[in-house]
Amino acid sequence: MICVLRRWFVPSDKLEEFTERWRNDILPAIRRQPGCIRIELFESSIREHWVLAVAWEDAETRAKALSQLAPLYTEFAQYERFEPEILTLRSSAARSDD
Repeated sequence: MICVLRRWFVPSDKLEEFTERWRNDILPAIRRQPGCIRIELFESSIREHWVLAVAWEDAETRAKALSQLAPLYTEFAQYERFEPEILTLRSSAARSDD
């Protein structure tokens, strides 16, 4: 599994517009991509910052999705801060209910 974290800076005067586009365009477009496991959007403790976490089955499905989402990404790149952080799952343990 691959998890990609992206930090966004959305000024308060653009938040309503961004939120509407997120709900109507971005979220559905990502969700439709084969291999998308989970999408989470977090409000950061850093004022006006948001963190998007998208989990993909593997690097191949992520790469295919990137090509499909390129036009949408280009439009919203202005809000992105830093390079995306790519986390590759190497170990996992489930909680034991003993």
